Formats: sequence, structure tokens, C-alpha cells
Amino acid sequence: VTHSGSLSFTLSAEKACYDTGPAQSITLTDNTAYNANAIALPPGPEPPDRFSLTPLGGPTYTLTIADCVRTIAPGEFTPVPVKVTDPNDPAAQIDAVTRLAGRLGSTDQNRKVTSIILPESLVSIGEKAFLDHQNVSTKLTIPASVDSIGKSSFQNVGLTNSGQRSLEIPPNSKLRKIGDSAFSDSMVGSISSLPPTLETIGAGAFYQPSLGIQSSNNFIIPENVTSIGRGAFAVGSSPRVSGKLTIRSQVLKRTPINKGETKTGTLGDSLFKTSRVGTPPVNPFTTIALHESVFRSYSTNDLALIFGTCDPSPCRYVDIEDETRVLIPE
Repeated sequence: VTHSGSLSFTLSAEKACYDTGPAQSITLTDNTAYNANAIALPPGPEPPDRFSLTPLGGPTYTLTIADCVRTIAPGEFTPVPVKVTDPNDPAAQIDAVTRLAGRLGSTDQNRKVTSIILPESLVSIGEKAFLDHQNVSTKLTIPASVDSIGKSSFQNVGLTNSGQRSLEIPPNSKLRKIGDSAFSDSMVGSISSLPPTLETIGAGAFYQPSLGIQSSNNFIIPENVTSIGRGAFAVGSSPRVSGKLTIRSQVLKRTPINKGETKTGTLGDSLFKTSRVGTPPVNPFTTIALHESVFRSYSTNDLALIFGTCDPSPCRYVDIEDETRVLIPE
């Protein structure tokens, strides 16, 4: 704000799903300027009606989570109650209370939801939140506001549906953590990309009977990723993925398997393993781009365990900063 003479005004801010912040009384003297900074607003109450099922009466439904819902509790929208981790005791299991109990009828509850729509207000998705909605047949979009996706949260979603579906994570996503088996066996048809904010990818997070990774034949693991669990992108049959794998992270190192050292790294085995009937597991990528400092932390045995045997072989490892230079295991 620029002005001539004295100026007094009140400044307040409003945003859907948030409480209005306290008003600020501001007085400016002659020829002074005021630059408004970001105003932090407290989250408003979550709605009592947290979801809807449409059309009324079914027999199949779109499950829409209401605007202003920020956190989905463990097991909250599973078709039938499941066991989830006790928040007060990580070693114990308790029964989840599903909000769909009785709303989908008494039979075939796991086949009645064909679409899941999540609100832009959502921040976290608890473990097993949508587990076992087997007939989902549409694209699943994770809102940009989501910070964490719990283990098995979308496991078996769309499992029995043969149509092609995709998982969309927008490029401006704030997502940091994807839990173990988060999208396992969910028949996700393709993954367009992973957001740069991502830090953790759990074991079996994207395990699929048939997985398509589409990113201009260059699938990128973002530089902020510090941990990838075993079999995170493993496939049960022939995959629809090829081209180059680029791992931008410089911290995904492992203790070399030699001299009796313990393997303590943050990069799991069999990341992209493909199991074809009658053949040994293979890695579908032909080129793998890594930082040389990361590559040198792997033994030859490590490389085989992590990336498998390339098809066609041999694997071509290149330096991420100078891709004309081929890396060779020591």
C-alpha cells in the first residue's frame, strides 16, 4: 500500500475451511509504505458430515470426502472394519471404526464404490483408510495439500476392475511420505511422476500385478528422497515400463556387502523387480543414472540386489552429471 497523507485501515483475511484471523488495525503516516506479509489462519472445524455416497440408493457409488476434512483416520473408509495400529502403542492393534459400516448394505460392500474423490483441504491419509474398495474404476487424484499417505491406505483399491486407471500426484504436491503397501495391488495403470517434496517411499508401496510408469521414458526418483523400501515398484508380471531410471538423491547409500559389514542402507532390494513365469527377476530399465558418489557406495552384489538384471542386458549405469560417462562397478 502506498499513499499520500495519513491513512488508517483494518486488515483481515479469510479462507474456506479456516477460521478468520484476528483483524489488524494499521495506521500509516505520510509517504510510508505497508507490505502485507503472509497471514497464518487457524484451521476451522471439520464438517460433521464427512462424506457422501452418490447416487442415493446405488447400487454402485462415488465416495466423496467432504470439503474441509483435513485428516482421514486409519481405517475410516474401509468397507468393513479392520485392525489398525494403536496410536498409543505402536506395537498393538485395535479395531478401526469405519464410517461406511451399514451404509453400503450387508453384502459385497467391497465392490460398491467405483470412484473416490478427495478434497483439496486434505493433509493426511491414515493407514488402511480406503483398503479393499476393489471395484474403483476411475483415476485417483491425490490433492496437492496431502503431506502423508499411510501404509496400505489404498491397497486392493480397483483390484478386480480390468480398466486402465492412473494415479495423479500434481507437480505442486506437498507429499513427503508414502507408506508401506500404500497402493499395493491397486491396479494403478500408470504413475505420471513423483513430487519433488517426497522423502520416503515405503516397502511395496506401488507393487502391482502390472505397473506402468510413464514420464517420457525417464522415471525420476526426486532428490529429497532419503528412503525407499524393498520392492517399492516391483511387478508381478511383464511391466509396461522401459527407458531410463534417474535417481537424483545423493543420500540413498548402502554399506557395501564386504568384510563382514552390516548392510544398513536406505535403499531396499528388488526395487523394480519383475517376475515373469519361468524366468529370473529382471529390471525393465536399460539405463540407470546415479551420482557417482552414490554408485561407489554399492558393491557389485548390491547392484544386483537393488536393480536386478537388466533386460536387455547388461545394465548401463551412467553418471547423472555427465551422462556420456558410463559407470563401472569396482
